[in-house]
Amino acid sequence: MPDNSEIRARVELLVERYSNMIFRLAYQNTGSLTDAEDIFGDVCLAMLTKKAPLYDEEHIRNWLVRVTLNKCRNLTASSARRLNVSLSAASSMASPVHEDILSEVMSLPPKYRTVLYLHYYEGYSIAEVADLMHAKPATVGTWLSRARKRLKILLEE
Repeated sequence: MPDNSEIRARVELLVERYSNMIFRLAYQNTGSLTDAEDIFGDVCLAMLTKKAPLYDEEHIRNWLVRVTLNKCRNLTASSARRLNVSLSAASSMASPVHEDILSEVMSLPPKYRTVLYLHYYEGYSIAEVADLMHAKPATVGTWLSRARKRLKILLEE
């Protein structure tokens, strides 16, 4: 059984490896840099305090995606979140060339943003995205198709 220093070292390695993915996923789900930073911290804390599969390379990435998505859902469902006015910080995260695309992607419903991100940016298959989002593969395929259609219409305008 690994001791605390070994666990901390492993968590630090995993945070270094997956920090960009966690942060981008949190940001595209919340639309707020501050909320994304909070969720990032919560996910890192969960790696230390929960039963994360720290030594299972095959499952840690999926575990991190699930925890991040759950934290995003919890935040957006909280009453405190509904009382806050979010600031649009998309322009600080994107280059001027991609600003329009990012703003259009951020205007899509969260489930569409999430499937686009996981499928195209993180490289998950539709079946893997379905597993991560607790949905059927056919449903995820439909969401992906609808997201592409909506994005195409928005970008053509």
